[in-house]
Amino acid sequence: MILKNDTTAISNYLNNIIQNSNYSSHLLLVIDQFEELFYSM
Repeated sequence: MILKNDTTAISNYLNNIIQNSNYSSHLLLVIDQFEELFYSM
Protein backbone atom coordinates (compact mmCIF):
# COMPACT_ATOMS: atom_id res chain seq x y z
CA MET A 1 0.00 0.00 0.00
CA ILE A 2 1.27 3.49 -0.84
CA LEU A 3 0.82 4.96 2.64
CA LYS A 4 2.87 2.22 4.25
CA ASN A 5 5.78 2.91 1.90
CA ASP A 6 5.67 6.70 1.73
CA THR A 7 4.74 8.71 4.81
CA THR A 8 4.53 11.91 2.74
CA ALA A 9 2.16 10.51 0.09
CA ILE A 10 -0.96 12.26 1.39
CA SER A 11 0.82 15.57 1.90
CA ASN A 12 2.35 15.48 -1.57
CA TYR A 13 -0.95 14.51 -3.19
CA LEU A 14 -2.90 17.27 -1.43
CA ASN A 15 -0.24 19.90 -2.16
CA ASN A 16 -0.43 18.94 -5.82
CA ILE A 17 -4.21 19.37 -5.81
CA ILE A 18 -3.98 22.80 -4.15
CA GLN A 19 -1.22 24.04 -6.47
CA ASN A 20 -3.12 22.95 -9.60
CA SER A 21 -6.48 24.28 -8.45
CA ASN A 22 -7.90 27.52 -9.79
CA TYR A 23 -10.40 27.84 -6.96
CA SER A 24 -8.61 28.28 -3.67
CA SER A 25 -5.44 27.81 -1.72
CA HIS A 26 -7.28 25.86 0.97
CA LEU A 27 -8.55 22.32 1.12
CA LEU A 28 -10.82 20.64 3.63
CA LEU A 29 -10.03 16.96 4.10
CA VAL A 30 -12.44 14.83 6.12
CA ILE A 31 -11.29 11.31 6.96
CA ASP A 32 -13.46 8.69 8.59
CA GLN A 33 -11.83 5.52 9.89
CA PHE A 34 -8.40 6.66 8.71
CA GLU A 35 -6.72 3.77 10.52
CA GLU A 36 -8.20 1.35 7.98
CA LEU A 37 -5.93 2.83 5.32
CA PHE A 38 -2.93 1.53 7.24
CA TYR A 39 -4.24 -1.67 8.80
CA SER A 40 -6.58 -3.09 6.16
CA MET A 41 -3.93 -5.36 4.65
